[in-house]
Amino acid sequence: MSEVLRTDGWWRLRRAGDSTLQVALTAVGWFGLALTVLVLALREATFAWQPIVVVAAEAHTLLFGAPVWAVVLIVARRWLTAAVAVVVLGLVVAVEVPLYVAATVDARGAELTVMQANLRLGRADAADLVRTVRTRGVDVLTAEEVTPQEHERLAAAGIATVLPYEYAQPRPDSHGVVLYSRYPLEGARALSGFQLGAVMATVRAPTQPVTVVAVHIAAPYPQSATGWGRELSRLRADLAGLPKSEPVVVGGDFNSTYDNAPFRDVLTDGFRDASDESGSGYNATYPADAWYPPLLAIDHVLVRHGDAVAVHTVTVGGSDHRGLIARLRVDSPAQLAG
Repeated sequence: MSEVLRTDGWWRLRRAGDSTLQVALTAVGWFGLALTVLVLALREATFAWQPIVVVAAEAHTLLFGAPVWAVVLIVARRWLTAAVAVVVLGLVVAVEVPLYVAATVDARGAELTVMQANLRLGRADAADLVRTVRTRGVDVLTAEEVTPQEHERLAAAGIATVLPYEYAQPRPDSHGVVLYSRYPLEGARALSGFQLGAVMATVRAPTQPVTVVAVHIAAPYPQSATGWGRELSRLRADLAGLPKSEPVVVGGDFNSTYDNAPFRDVLTDGFRDASDESGSGYNATYPADAWYPPLLAIDHVLVRHGDAVAVHTVTVGGSDHRGLIARLRVDSPAQLAG
């Protein structure tokens, strides 16, 4: 007589005639399906509780199993849960595919190439970074974890020959932030309320001024995620306070991926993530010093009153982050006036 273990409905581990393989596939499929549903739910969580923040940040990787679980359940002939898995797969596609679809570019103003780079506690290779800035035609560099010593090394490596203007807040450990520019800076100031630093200035680009913000959001792990959530809210408020009619670019280490809802909440008042808008996909930047490829896209460039034409990552020698380079086209004065 075949063993039958059941409670009610579809919650049956073994049906009459099931093989051991089918039972194993069912267990794997159910576990994967439950995990996928959980991750999709945590993507929408707005409160900063560390376990939720960490799992949501990994959503892009975890959701890649969705088609596998659907196939496993089909092979196991669990038709009802296989149908549920297919529906869930559709939700995953709806979440992931837009990252690879470029928005229409209609800005006709100045082109601005922005690079975002975390310099790993001042350990990044200054000469390599300057070489990248020069060869990639970078106009603005937002840099974090710039120690006083690293700031001096960048100067010695000739950063001023390509980006002669700067607003520097070099500090020990991970607290230094510097904004470098090819064009003159005006109204530069530090923003308060950010543990690891944030600065802002107006870049006098050839056709119109662009406000640029460089920011380093506190990490949600291993520290408490409370400060992380508070700083994202603070940044959102600071950005909302800027004149609505001016182009704004934000570059930084947000310690957040697009799958963290508090990060997506920053994308209000016309702000868009350059990677998403350009259709360049998931530009993972961290960790860049491991044996495996980077898994987390925590470095971002945001833009308002402009379009992202192309975004890609580059190696920054000595850093545990890849650099992020965004080629932007900001709105022209005529567009802004209209």
